[in-house]
Amino acid sequence: MNDKTKLAESINQIFIKANQKTDIEGIKLTILEYLDKTQQNSEYLYDSVVNAVENRQFSSLRGFCEANGIGTKPNQKLALQFFMRGALLGDEISYGGSQNSYLQLRLANYYRAQKNYEPALHWLKNSASLGNPRAYLILGKMYHESEGITRNYEKSFRAWKKAANINSKYQSSAQNLLAIYYYRGRGTNKDMHAAIKTHRIATSNGKSTYFSKLLRIIFKKLR
Repeated sequence: MNDKTKLAESINQIFIKANQKTDIEGIKLTILEYLDKTQQNSEYLYDSVVNAVENRQFSSLRGFCEANGIGTKPNQKLALQFFMRGALLGDEISYGGSQNSYLQLRLANYYRAQKNYEPALHWLKNSASLGNPRAYLILGKMYHESEGITRNYEKSFRAWKKAANINSKYQSSAQNLLAIYYYRGRGTNKDMHAAIKTHRIATSNGKSTYFSKLLRIIFKKLR
């Protein structure tokens, strides 16, 4: 095994583990910190991944480098090709669910931007089924706003409840959305107690949003 292949495999393992714990910017930072620590440059990493990408387990890492400009200029079109390649080849065999979830969400967002909703929903649901909280949040939003599908508050509620139960940076946003649904009786029975309780949990998680501010005003008037 040559040095480039060793580097690609080392970064790939970091990439896999980072996907289980952090967001895109955090993953990029983790990779760059490793390169700095080992005195490697990003261009050398990119070249290593390009040389190793015939091994299907590197498809998503190549896509990530292309999408985020690691060792090369950002190229979203090429990134999509490698994300698609990884998804179709079944990266979950090599990576595990969390990694596959990331690339499937990227594909879903690409098709959403193109307003091509059938494949967007396909990849979004796949990503959500693997436990991606952002995928659940977006799925709930699409059902709420009737984005490419029939409006369905019950499905919005279920998707946001899934996101609310996953410890992530999206958790409090999902909890605030659930609180509004409890307050208005959308997708579930109207339940002021549940609305207030869910809102308080979201507030305790420390994220202030437009929804949380709105709920504070509403609940203050109810006291």
